[in-house]
Amino acid sequence: MKQFTIFIVILFFSLNNILSMENLQETKDMEYTFLSLPSELKLHIFYKVIELILKNEEDIFHAFDNLSHFLKTFNLLNKEMRNLFCGNIVPIKEFVRRYYSSSNGYISLNNINLKLKEILETPELTCSMISDYNLLTQHRNDILKKITCLIIFGADINIINKNGKDSLIYVSSIIDKKDNKEFIKILLDYCLDITRKDNAGYTALMYAVYNKNIELIRVLLKKLIDNASVINSINSLGETALMIAIGEDCDESIIKLLLDSSPMLDIQQEQEGYTALMKAIFRDNKKVVKLLIDAKCNLNVQSKDGRTALMWAIYENSEDIVSFILDKNVDVNVQDEDGRTALTYAIRSNNEGIIRLILSKKPSFDVLDKEGKTILMHSVDYSNYAVVKLIVELDSKSINVQDKYGNTALILALKGNKIDIANLLISQGANIDISNYFGERARMLALEHNYYFNHNGKLEESVSCYMF
Repeated sequence: MKQFTIFIVILFFSLNNILSMENLQETKDMEYTFLSLPSELKLHIFYKVIELILKNEEDIFHAFDNLSHFLKTFNLLNKEMRNLFCGNIVPIKEFVRRYYSSSNGYISLNNINLKLKEILETPELTCSMISDYNLLTQHRNDILKKITCLIIFGADINIINKNGKDSLIYVSSIIDKKDNKEFIKILLDYCLDITRKDNAGYTALMYAVYNKNIELIRVLLKKLIDNASVINSINSLGETALMIAIGEDCDESIIKLLLDSSPMLDIQQEQEGYTALMKAIFRDNKKVVKLLIDAKCNLNVQSKDGRTALMWAIYENSEDIVSFILDKNVDVNVQDEDGRTALTYAIRSNNEGIIRLILSKKPSFDVLDKEGKTILMHSVDYSNYAVVKLIVELDSKSINVQDKYGNTALILALKGNKIDIANLLISQGANIDISNYFGERARMLALEHNYYFNHNGKLEESVSCYMF
């Protein structure tokens, strides 16, 4: 028994030497003997070394450094020790937490909580405050390390700052692509609330997306695999993490990572009602539009003003996106709150390519907007001669329809001094004697622009009738 006790002491100090990375070779001779010990005894020895590390260091941040150094070294010795470490990582963490929350620690739990609160209230530094990027990175990593070890040593995980950020959200909001991701993993291991939102409604995932930190996004999504409500949650701006990613022009790989988590694609932003697809259209991000459509988003969802994704694509004058949407199962006859259809938007865009794409889907011409205007009237107001000619040939029956003010397409053409279009309409059967509700007729409007109808009913410019 005495010899066995001496052996344990020797082994204890051999393990203690690992901390300083000295005399590693000396431990090799004792490895086999150590590994043959019962698991309970090995862990007991292991905990004693950890306790020694913690006890000999009053500064908890230095203790964290020393403990991390020891665990990494122990983990690298061989497969058997690595299995011992990995298989008992949770008990080890709980041991450290219990140690610092008990009277054995030099620092009280109350002081640990105060330190964490102080760090969380520290203003977040930016490149405008620290111009040297390396110094900024070093500063951030220092904050990450301090927050992490305070949590490990028993700080209250529910402490938040004045902006409503707990440790996880705070760290996620400042961490950069090149910062140490291990701190986040440790924080998550200590069961920080991954569903929490700050005062702006942002989750840790949203901040990771905003910072385009793909590694952190991957870590968080792995934890959220069974928590769709967080993936689909919205911030105070009414946007999801996916919408934020699109708005920040995140790399395609980040969008794919979010889509792999099976988010609800058709969630609508609260104030304006746009979807992730519509936001991608606003950004003219063709690759993301394709990803979202391939993921089976609903193309017929309407924003608060009644516009579909197709209407928005036309409004943004993106012929490629319009073409891609039209290749799918989309309703081209949906009307927005003003009664306009995709064809109306196409006509108003005066983009002949887009107009022909919409016309290829055989849209309805039997629609009036809330002012009673026909597709032909919109073409007269917004398009060129070639487009009006195309529309009137497809929809000649609406040529004399009147809007809610009594205007016909011909009256609108003359009001806009579009004489060539007026002559086109007359040649297609436009009635020159119809009056609108203000008593205006085609003949009167023609004279106002110094034109008259000849004996063939065609408009001709007159010799100035004002000459004496």
